[in-house]
Amino acid sequence: CQESRATHSLEGMLREVAAHPNMYKEYTFYAVPFADKDGVEDGDQGKNRKPHDHARDYGPSAIYPEVKAIMALAYRVKPVLMFDMHCPWLRGPTDIYTYFVGQENPRIQGGITAFSSVLEIESPASFPHHSSDDMPFGVSWNTSANYTQGKTMVMWAAGLPWKPAAQSIEIP
Repeated sequence: CQESRATHSLEGMLREVAAHPNMYKEYTFYAVPFADKDGVEDGDQGKNRKPHDHARDYGPSAIYPEVKAIMALAYRVKPVLMFDMHCPWLRGPTDIYTYFVGQENPRIQGGITAFSSVLEIESPASFPHHSSDDMPFGVSWNTSANYTQGKTMVMWAAGLPWKPAAQSIEIP
């Protein structure tokens, strides 16, 4: 969905897991490389899609079969962490660095803050992460007005009964 950097980053994460199986042997990973194959092939994907894009389709009235499948998988396996990876716009002051998208839900935001802080300490010098780059809820495009079409995966996950951590990251 014109978000190839997120897919490449997911591939890198999976390569890391595969390269160190003993380190991750207690975990099971599920990965969805992207959720809008038909839209990509038809040139009709992303934020201008009618009635809304896949990233705003989470909840009981989901219309896209891919989103329904992701939600069904989550209910079946009950993940402890759900990680939604995207790419920012191509032009703008926040579109040149990786950042976490802040959430209105305090429990979810607490997990984002904690994970971002650890990543800031542990990230390599060749690819630093700065918590100060994260996009708080209520700032720039990250406001309630941007989510009138529906819930994101992270917003939906915030209401799941087993209370997983959920995060959305923008990777330029």
